Parts: sequence; C-alpha cells; structure tokens
Amino acid sequence: MVLPLLAFLWLLLAQALPLSAQTADIEIDGLIINQTKSKPGQDFVCVFSSLWETGATGYNIVMDEQYDVRAGSWLTIEINGELVYKTLLKPNAAETENLASEAVAYCEDFLQARSEANENLEQEKDLRGDGIH
Repeated sequence: MVLPLLAFLWLLLAQALPLSAQTADIEIDGLIINQTKSKPGQDFVCVFSSLWETGATGYNIVMDEQYDVRAGSWLTIEINGELVYKTLLKPNAAETENLASEAVAYCEDFLQARSEANENLEQEKDLRGDGIH
C-alpha cells in the first residue's frame, strides 16, 4: 500500500517539475528523475543512483529511454535540460554496470565544468569596468 502511494507521489513530483528549469528556478534540487520504461533501464538507474555521490547543488537529473526496434533502447541523461550522456542500452547486466559508472563520470565532469564556468563568470563581473576609461 505504501509503495504504490510513494510511486504515485514521485510521478506527480516528476511531472510538476519543469525539465528544463534553470538553477534559480529549481525549488527541489538533487533529484534523479527516472523516466525509463524497461527492465534494463530500471537496472541502469538503480546502479547509477547507487554510484552517484556529489555535493553539488542546483541541478536535477532526468533519465529517459527511447526504444529502437533494431538496436535496443537509447538512454539519455539530461541535467537541467542539457543533454549530458546518451548510450545504447542492451539487456546485459555487466554492460549496464559499466555504462552506469561511465555515465556517473560524465555527469560529475559536466557539473564540475559548469561550476568552474560559473566561477569564471563571477570573476569576470568583478573585472568589468563601468564604461568610463
């Protein structure tokens, strides 16, 4: 009884949050929103979630899955609406774990690069003149 209720509340929350929200617009951050549909997709999200540890704030991760009849499933990971990682997902548990650890590394690198870019922008604001030379 409790598990279906939690799943329902999770779906409501996932639909209520805009997928392309900017950092200032995010009310609840640090969420991993699972929109996968298959067992390998669910397994991928489970492994990704267990490996994910970051102190960064101001982001939400959305994982989506699109079927490809010939190849399997395309899994995409977006952070605040920006595509960070895309891979072909096959029903192989060992490959799923490798792909999940690779995806964690890509996402951490993305967040680190975004943090450094924001710091550089803040420093540039201090260096700008007032227009009077």
